[in-house]
Amino acid sequence: GPGRDLESGRRIAGYRIVRELGRGGMGTVYEAVHVDLDRPVALKILGAHAAPDSSARRRFLNEARTAAALHHTHIVPVFDVGQVGGLCYYAMQRIDGSGLDRVLRWLKSRRGDGGRGPDGGGRSRGSSGSRAQGLWARLAQQAPRPRLGSSASGGDASTPRRDDLAASRPSGGAGLVSSRAALDEAEGPPFKPPRGSAYYRWAARVGQEAAEALSHAHQHGVIHRDVKPSNLLVDAEGSIWVADFGLARRLADPGLTQHDGLLGTPRYMSPEQGRTGVIDGRTDVYSLGATLYELLTLRPPFDGATAAELLDQIAGREPAPPRSIDPRIPRDLETIVLKSLAKRPSDRYATAAEQAADLERFLNREPVKARRISLPGRLWRVMRRHPVIS
Repeated sequence: GPGRDLESGRRIAGYRIVRELGRGGMGTVYEAVHVDLDRPVALKILGAHAAPDSSARRRFLNEARTAAALHHTHIVPVFDVGQVGGLCYYAMQRIDGSGLDRVLRWLKSRRGDGGRGPDGGGRSRGSSGSRAQGLWARLAQQAPRPRLGSSASGGDASTPRRDDLAASRPSGGAGLVSSRAALDEAEGPPFKPPRGSAYYRWAARVGQEAAEALSHAHQHGVIHRDVKPSNLLVDAEGSIWVADFGLARRLADPGLTQHDGLLGTPRYMSPEQGRTGVIDGRTDVYSLGATLYELLTLRPPFDGATAAELLDQIAGREPAPPRSIDPRIPRDLETIVLKSLAKRPSDRYATAAEQAADLERFLNREPVKARRISLPGRLWRVMRRHPVIS
C-alpha cells in the first residue's frame, strides 16, 4: 500500500527517495535528499494512508511534534513534517551510523566465534572480511544483472555493484532487502567499540550521553517510554543519538498518550509500565539501565519465553549482578546499573540527570554516589514485594 516499498527516485513533497533504511511499528524510514537544498535526510513515512481522525495519524504527528520541540546534542533533530495525498511524513537529520542493537548483535557474534566477552576473542578482521566477500559472491549470483550501458561509474556493467544489490528488488518479494541486511551483519556496524577496559568506559559514555538527552526531554515534559538499543543510534564517532519518540508521553497533552495501556518493548519495560501504573522520568532511567546491562553483559537482565513471563520476572525477580557474568566489569559501573534497575522507582535515581552525573563521576574516576544495597535491605525489599509469603 502507499507508504511501503517506495521506489528509489520517487518525489515526496520536495524530497527524493534514495533507499530504505529500516522499518518500525509506526512506519518506514528512508534515506532521502531535500531536492532544493541538496541535503541528505532520514524521511519517516507512515505505513499507509491515514484518515485525519485516525489514532495512527495522531500518534505519528505527536511523535514529530514531540521530537521537533526538543533541541539537544544527543537527540535526533526534526526538520520538517507534513502530509501529501494522505501520506504523513517527517524529515530528520540522517545519522551516519547504526542502531545500538546492531552493535550488540555484532558483539554477540564475535563472542559466539570464540570470544570471552564484548572486548575479546572473535574472528580476525581478515576472516570477517572473507566472510563478507563470500556473501557478496553468493548475492552476485542471485541478483538480477543491471542493464548493459547503465553503469555510470565506468565499471563492468555485467557485474552487480553494491548499490545495484541494495536498490534492486525481485518481483513479488523483498529477498535482496534481507540479503542486504545479512551483508550488513557480516560487515559489522560502522562504529566498532574499543576493546579491553576502554569498552566499559565507552559503555558508560553511551549511558551518560543518553541520560543527558533523556534529562533534557524530561525537563520539557516528555517521557520517552521506549528506551532500548534500537532507539539509540551510534554514529561513526561512537556518540549516541536518542530517536523514535513514537510512544513518548507529553505531560502537557491531556489526551493522546495519557491513558494508554501496555506500551513499550517488554524486555526493557520498567515494573510500573508492566502494571500500567503511573510513570515518570524514572521509567526511562530503568529502561536505560536495562540497555546498559545488556551492553555490559551481552544479555538482557530478564528473558522470558512470553511477554507475560517476562513481565512477571521484571516485577518479581532481581537481575543477576553483571560481575557474576563478567568479573571484569568495573564494580562502580555495576552499582550504577543495578541502582537504575531497582524495582521501586524511589530506589532508582530520582532523575536522568542524577544518573548521567554518576556515570560522569565513573568516567572521571571519582567516587560514585550510588551505593550497594545491604543484605538486610535486599531482604526488606523482597518482603515488601511478597508480603503474603513473607
